[in-house]
Amino acid sequence: MNGPSRRTVLGTTGVLGLGSSLGRAVPAHAAESPGGGPVFDTAPARSALNRLLPGHAEQFRLSLVQKSGTVDRFRVTGTTGRVLVQATTPATLLTGVHWYLRYVCGAHLAWNGSRPALPRR
Repeated sequence: MNGPSRRTVLGTTGVLGLGSSLGRAVPAHAAESPGGGPVFDTAPARSALNRLLPGHAEQFRLSLVQKSGTVDRFRVTGTTGRVLVQATTPATLLTGVHWYLRYVCGAHLAWNGSRPALPRR
């Protein structure tokens, strides 16, 4: 097989379609901050992290930062066993965690299967 599998193409298309349709929506529970942007809670991202990485979730600190403009962003810093992920929304926090796991740890988490071969610390 030379190209991507049908499953990969359909999965990617579904994720992109869902992301583009939900990307501009502001959640009903989001309140307006004094700066004009919505205020979010890190609890949903923390809950997902505890569910996906029960043995490693405590190594991540999640922090929301003020949004500047219309672009979401994340920043990953820290040391081994103490990773700080800062982002503009809970979804972007999880994107930052995923980026760290994929490109720093070499782990793979996906809807259709995961290979989280993570070291203990």
